[in-house]
Order: sequence, then C-alpha cells, then structure tokens
Amino acid sequence: MPAFVIPGVEGRTDRAPVSVQAGAWGSILPAVWSFMLAAFIPLAYTLGTDFRPARRIPREEVLHWDRW
Repeated sequence: MPAFVIPGVEGRTDRAPVSVQAGAWGSILPAVWSFMLAAFIPLAYTLGTDFRPARRIPREEVLHWDRW
C-alpha cells in the first residue's frame, strides 16, 4: 500500500533565532534519516529483472583482528 510519511515540526521557525532553528531541525532530521534507513526507501530504479549477487572481496582482505 503506498503511503506518504511527512515529518513535521510544531510551530514555525522562520523568525526564530538561529539556535532555536538549529534545535528544531537538528531534532527532526536524524529521525527522518533513521526512518529512511529502516524503511529501505529506494533512491534509484532497476533496469530489467536479471538480479544476481554482486562480486565480493574476500573477507581476509578487509577484516583485521588486532592489527592494521
């Protein structure tokens, strides 16, 4: 089911001091970001339906334990 989720902040901030605006937007933007990550909102579209696993780097090349 398609749905719109629209975040909102109570009140207006356009005439408020910068510190108040930063507090208002600084509280809602992380919540929106977290929601987008949790909901897996797509940022692109696919061409075709030929899906397959991507090539992966061997774990030993990227995993380090007690060393760099």
